[in-house]
Amino acid sequence: MDISQINSGFSEDTEPCDDKLMGLLKQAYAGDILCTMAIADIDLIQPFADYHPKIDERYYNYMKRKFTDKDETPPALFVYFSKGKLIMSDNYVAYWLYKELNYSEAICVVVGDARKIEGVTYQGEPFKLPPPTFEELSE
Repeated sequence: MDISQINSGFSEDTEPCDDKLMGLLKQAYAGDILCTMAIADIDLIQPFADYHPKIDERYYNYMKRKFTDKDETPPALFVYFSKGKLIMSDNYVAYWLYKELNYSEAICVVVGDARKIEGVTYQGEPFKLPPPTFEELSE
C-alpha cells in the first residue's frame, strides 16, 4: 500500500494533528533522537487538544482490559516536553482511560529531550525507537 495515498480525514471527529510530535517521531524512527521510558504524574500530562474520542464498545473494552487485567500493561503515551508540561497527542483513548480509572501516574515514552522535572521518573537508558507494530483485535 502506498502510504501517501492515505487520507488522514482530520475533522472535529478525528484526532487533531500535532505537527511537533509527528516531526519528533520521524526523527526518533530515523534514529536521529532518542526516547526514554518514564512514569509521569498524570497532572503533568497535557493533551495537545481538547479532544475526546468517540470509540466503539469493542475497542473501549479492549483498551480497558489493558488497564484492569493483571496480566496486561496500560499503553504508554508518547509525549514531549513543552513549557514545563508533557504534551500528549498520540493516544487520546489511553489518556482518557488513565483519567477515567483514576490513575495518578501514566507510563510514557518521552520523545527527544528528557528533562528532569519533579513528578517524572525515568526508567532505563535512552533508546532508539523501534518501528511501530500493530495489534489485531480479536473477538
